[in-house]
Amino acid sequence: MINIEATDDTSRLVFIADTANSGFSRNIMLNDWAIESMHVQTSNAEYATNFGDPTSPNGFAYSNCAFTLTIHRKGSWAIFYKLFAGAYIPFLISMLVFWINPKSVDPRFGLSVGALFAVVANKYVIESSVKVNNSLTLADNIHAVTFLCLFLTVFVSTISLLWMQQGKEQRSRQLDRMSFWTISSIYLLVNVILLFQAHH
Repeated sequence: MINIEATDDTSRLVFIADTANSGFSRNIMLNDWAIESMHVQTSNAEYATNFGDPTSPNGFAYSNCAFTLTIHRKGSWAIFYKLFAGAYIPFLISMLVFWINPKSVDPRFGLSVGALFAVVANKYVIESSVKVNNSLTLADNIHAVTFLCLFLTVFVSTISLLWMQQGKEQRSRQLDRMSFWTISSIYLLVNVILLFQAHH
């Protein structure tokens, strides 16, 4: 947004938006960005002060004009892949634990823990390249649901190992298969919802 404010108050100068003849040059080139549209709007900025002049009334209003450009990033899917491959691929790898015998403790838990560290590293990489703010972004939400699902894989692996040690092998295998499809489906559904909300 570009905001222009008059130097004289509204008693002397008022901006009126010429929306019919306002636009932007098609020759403007922005690296990796494309301009979709421009919107012009006028308003008054009110100041409850006389700016130190005792002979003036206690309050002034100045006309201003705001030019709002709507832009979108080119090749957004390629950028999305570069940003979130470090979260999705570790998650897919962690899903393989449900096809490993729970008694194979090292690979069973090692894959999930390794995936967790990979996602943490990816989160820091994104935060170093994208401005951090107080609101939850798409990246924050995707990493949050990934962390939750990785925790569930470790939790299920612990229960599955316990049942296997108790001789409940069939029950352990059923838990693994059910967890694989359940966690994968939930993860996919939540990501689709997050992407849909971010797009709109």
